Amino acid sequence: AERKQGHWVNTVTSASVVSATLPYLLAQNGHFQQPAVVSFSGDSVFSISQFPYKTVIKNPARQLSLTKAGGGLVYLTAYQHFFNAQPQPVTSNFDIQTWFEKNGNKVAYLTAGEKVTMVAQVNVLKEAEYVMMEVPIPAGCLYADKNQSDWQVHKEFMKNKAVLFAEHLSVGIHTFSIDLESRYNGAYTLNPAKASLMYYPSFYGRNEIRVVQVK
Repeated sequence: AERKQGHWVNTVTSASVVSATLPYLLAQNGHFQQPAVVSFSGDSVFSISQFPYKTVIKNPARQLSLTKAGGGLVYLTAYQHFFNAQPQPVTSNFDIQTWFEKNGNKVAYLTAGEKVTMVAQVNVLKEAEYVMMEVPIPAGCLYADKNQSDWQVHKEFMKNKAVLFAEHLSVGIHTFSIDLESRYNGAYTLNPAKASLMYYPSFYGRNEIRVVQVK
């Protein structure tokens, strides 16, 4: 409850907390100094006792499972890459909506040569720290302005998306805007906007894939 910004008030407080809890933790984990062993099973069975260790498993046919034995702490990262042609909305942590506005009014399509504001609204359902928001822009648009007007958020403007970084987002609705200029007629795919925790990316939310018309 005291670590509202992800850290203690100062170093003295941090040292006091560690001093109070460490003896108890060491007493409860008498085997902490023993070597750690991680065992994998699935298409093949093997164990790891030398760290760091990295491996790539291609086209697994069976479910992969793992167990840890011994002492100490082992940090494990597992990830996979695949192309999701029809991503569905995910709203368990962040509920994201995006739309386009001109003069404060929502527009159903964009007009070539005119400036428009892309609005990203994030409903934060759980207290979140160190949040990264990726807001793709339509291929027929360019940035009209790359301002950093919101002091709570740092923005990076890439060719295909704007990336926003926030140290802390409280529970509730937060709204961000990106100034664009539509240039080329056509129908463009607008990929889902996504918000995730930078250090725990499995906690995320996104909206649906859409098509944007520029006339």
